[in-house]
Amino acid sequence: RQMCIRDSFKAGGIGWYQKSFNLSQSDVQKAMWFEFDGIYNNAEIWINGHFAGGRPNGYSSFAVDLTSHAVVGENVVTVKVNRTAYNDARWYTGSGIYRDVRLIKTNKNHIGHWGVQVLTPKVSKNKATLAINTKLVLTDLVSQKEKELYLHIRILDPNGNEVETSSINVSKSHATHIDSELSLQQPQLWSLEQPALYTLSLIHISEPTRLGMI
Repeated sequence: RQMCIRDSFKAGGIGWYQKSFNLSQSDVQKAMWFEFDGIYNNAEIWINGHFAGGRPNGYSSFAVDLTSHAVVGENVVTVKVNRTAYNDARWYTGSGIYRDVRLIKTNKNHIGHWGVQVLTPKVSKNKATLAINTKLVLTDLVSQKEKELYLHIRILDPNGNEVETSSINVSKSHATHIDSELSLQQPQLWSLEQPALYTLSLIHISEPTRLGMI
């Protein structure tokens, strides 16, 4: 017997969103981007009439940089959603912006968007090894030439106590990818009965001025 699978909902269409927001003189000196947690689907983004990016997939989050298009005073972000291909799922997906949107402002030198990866290649009751990969964005080295740029790493145990630290000077190398390795002695291992969680804190600072933190 022949069978076919299709959805039973009405066809999608093209939708537009537009929002105005104000930026100060100090704002436009920073790096800025919009984080979209979910747009279904085929999204295209404009900032002040300039195409800034988009995302065809409707289930994944993405970011759009607006640094080069931002102006002092009123700014306009425009979002186009094209869901004309309505037979694109076997369930009801909805259409348009269906999750949160955030405007992120940070300094020119900062930890990159989704720029931290933490791996645990070796774990035992006696010792745990952490491999920390950090992506830095260094676009304002001229104004920082008289200062030292550091990446500070702190590991906090489940009780909030600092158990390991590391400090890396990135001023001389201007490296944008930092690979760090830290070790924890007698770590509290996670289990269903005792779900112990550690906290990783990264601070990218210019002594003595703080530049960005995750």
